[in-house]
Amino acid sequence: MSSDAYRASTIRIAPVVYLKRRRAIALDRDKGEELWVYEAAALVTRILLAHASVYLGDAEGWVYCLEPATGTLRGKIQTGGGSVSAVIDDGDRILVAAEGGVFALTPSGDLLWAYDSRHHPGSEMAEVGLACTMGFAHQPDLK
Repeated sequence: MSSDAYRASTIRIAPVVYLKRRRAIALDRDKGEELWVYEAAALVTRILLAHASVYLGDAEGWVYCLEPATGTLRGKIQTGGGSVSAVIDDGDRILVAAEGGVFALTPSGDLLWAYDSRHHPGSEMAEVGLACTMGFAHQPDLK
């Protein structure tokens, strides 16, 4: 594994490194010692550090909000099953794309709103739609 690939698979915040695997493992950044482990219900597909929380998305549609220092669960939501494909910090909220739709969470992990896309064919493309919407949010006005 190249060093670039390793760096791309982690989120760093002093003094801890969070690794994405079947579980979330917090390591002391300087010593490499394990600080805590959080066991998700399924394979962790996404991880985000924002708003002084760790957010995990898994392959069964669960999104977890964890305390970064201890790994203690602050809250969790179920997106309707299927894999979580994106967990994005959008300033005052966390946006989640999953096979069940698109969801907005408060920084503490509570559900603000949910859009159920399962009644539309091709809902597995939610991540692309979410990424495009955010990408165009700061585009100049083209007249």
